[in-house]
Amino acid sequence: MVETALSVVMTLILNVTGIVLVVLGRRMAQRKLPPSSWAGVRYEIALRSEENWYTMQARCAVATVGLGMVFIDSALLFVIQAALHEIISILIPLVIMLIQTAAGIAFLHVQARRCAAELT
Repeated sequence: MVETALSVVMTLILNVTGIVLVVLGRRMAQRKLPPSSWAGVRYEIALRSEENWYTMQARCAVATVGLGMVFIDSALLFVIQAALHEIISILIPLVIMLIQTAAGIAFLHVQARRCAAELT
């Protein structure tokens, strides 16, 4: 019962987070995300000028959308686990989610570093 409740909570959190990241990534790609202190890739080089900001956001948009899709995919794993809680341990979607999240964040970081190197 506790595993099923945890799976439902994780599904909700991951879906909301994934949707927010997809929407954010789309705004980044369209160059509609203004410089802010709470959203976007905020490397020092990106904060030096508006042109740098929009270039950095546009180059990292695909990785941001991809990270959002990873969260939505992970939410689906928790739905499957909740439906098959007698067969699948909660640890399986947790481990897969952590691996996917680490890979997504690493990809986003690499994209940002490449862009920052080009902007200097």
